[in-house]
Amino acid sequence: MKKTLLLTAALTLAATGFAQKVDHSEKVQVKKALPMLMIQREIGNKDVVKNGPKKSVTNDLWYSRPEGSLWYSWNYEGRGYGPSLAVVPPYLDAVCTDESAAKDGHNWMVKYVDSKTSAITEITFKEYGWELNSDNDAVATPGPGEWWNVPVLYNKDKSSSFSLTDMSLYPNYNSQYATYLSRIITDSVCMMTPIDDHALELYEGQIYSNSNVWGALSTDNLYGTGTWTNSVGTQTSHAVTQRMGVTNSPLYIERIFMKGVSSSKNPIPEGTTLTLKVCKTRQVTFNDGSIGYLADEDNVLEVLTAESADTVDFQSSGTRNKKTIYDGYVLFSKKVDGPMGIEEEPITIPAGTDWSILIEGFDQDGVSLGLYGLTIPDEDGKYANEGYGISTDGYLLYYTSPMGLYVGVEGMYDYIEPVETLYGEDDTEYTGLTNMVVPAEGGSAYTMGHEGTTDDIYTIAPFRTAVVYWDEDDVPNYDFMYDNEGGIEYGLPEWLSLTDDAIYELGTNLYGLPFTAEALPSDAKVTVNGEERNARFAAITLTGRGYESQTPIIITQGNITAAEAQAIIATGIKGVQNDNKSTNGRTYSISGQRVNKNFKGLVIKDGKKFINK
Repeated sequence: MKKTLLLTAALTLAATGFAQKVDHSEKVQVKKALPMLMIQREIGNKDVVKNGPKKSVTNDLWYSRPEGSLWYSWNYEGRGYGPSLAVVPPYLDAVCTDESAAKDGHNWMVKYVDSKTSAITEITFKEYGWELNSDNDAVATPGPGEWWNVPVLYNKDKSSSFSLTDMSLYPNYNSQYATYLSRIITDSVCMMTPIDDHALELYEGQIYSNSNVWGALSTDNLYGTGTWTNSVGTQTSHAVTQRMGVTNSPLYIERIFMKGVSSSKNPIPEGTTLTLKVCKTRQVTFNDGSIGYLADEDNVLEVLTAESADTVDFQSSGTRNKKTIYDGYVLFSKKVDGPMGIEEEPITIPAGTDWSILIEGFDQDGVSLGLYGLTIPDEDGKYANEGYGISTDGYLLYYTSPMGLYVGVEGMYDYIEPVETLYGEDDTEYTGLTNMVVPAEGGSAYTMGHEGTTDDIYTIAPFRTAVVYWDEDDVPNYDFMYDNEGGIEYGLPEWLSLTDDAIYELGTNLYGLPFTAEALPSDAKVTVNGEERNARFAAITLTGRGYESQTPIIITQGNITAAEAQAIIATGIKGVQNDNKSTNGRTYSISGQRVNKNFKGLVIKDGKKFINK
């Protein structure tokens, strides 16, 4: 049940970043047929792969998109946004790093477009919310759902400038919005790729899209079904590998997709399975001294599969190289035994993971499938790395120009964290809000006052989220769990409940949990430093789509402090063990309500989350 809490002193988050309201563009369908850029290829042994240093095509003046970000991509129907949009996690610093070799005299500016007059105004970083770090890189800290105007990097005399939108396929499309750096896509699952499918390539004076490279193998499929010949003989395509990047926040994924091309309307025959391994990335050094990045099969994180039913389109035909071809998408997902049979289970890539994918099975009988490739402009980011095809003999297929595979994720960056400190409208600081105390006789949990006394207490544990707590059907997007002596359980301990079964709205994506506890029984015992005391405590963890809060809410009752409770947790006696989750074979919604097999959305069974469609 939702309740809006009217505070006598309006508590607000300390605002250090974006404070300016901006309008955003609508989704549009934009498709243009550009000339095909057929890139000259080289075939070779994995020991002689060339991956030389990249040069900027903008006179050594360019910067990379924020590390950990992905590009918002076109969807299966060719719909998306006109400008290039980098998707970054909320509440984290998004750093645009100056990658120029000579940085002396470089400066930053923001071009802001007035939503009413369409006038373009140059404003300083601090006016817009950007900051500079010690390396003179541009830093923003976007919140959920915000759009940020892309920064512009200038040289010393302002004779040259560069921004991410210089690469956009539609740089003049809807110019009012073409300067936006990023939409923080936290309101829904969206399609994202490590390579910008809006970007351009300049080749012999002609601009080409980077999204339509095709024709490397005997079947004209790029990095897929077919054969190729070199000095050691003829090899058969077996697999492809592509580095996806480094996460700086947990990345929730429902599916991984690839854009494919085929000579058949049925690129994957019935009864045949392609396998996608999500791996950590391994760095290799070739004998020419160059560096490459491949999927590390000794460090597999997840295994996803795709079958005939997991293809989209492949029905509309076209002609290329005087041959009839069909294109579409292949959707890879993690398939497990669920409450209604075989289900798709979402996966999460942990924060700080350099991950790659390996897709296998192209050499199976009847498979007619290859991947599109995206040629990579040098400014496409510091980890826009080449994709490789792999033969059954272990040789690599590659292009002379940097090229990534058109693969991506359907997912989102989520976030939910308790708030340690809030400020009142009179700048009063309320801190320690993640530690709450319950009287021994029971009643409301409270935090100590801003002066460490009970004279000014706060009876709600606040927390931030990336999306609204309840969706349009009033179903919670988030949940909470508690530590239960070696494992975790969904919901709350029996002795603890939400007051009036309510969660309070404190502000935009800011909520509060009001807890009520029963009286402390005499047989409730906790051992602290070898001393048995009449006390108990709960460590509440908040969860979302792939995200678990890093800071627990500690609630104590009786003769124990929050610090003593945290010390007990740190010993591992009451440590969180995710693999011990259990719902006793029953099926629940993410809010903890038991549901039947017809319930749609995320469900929990035996501690695992499934997607019911």
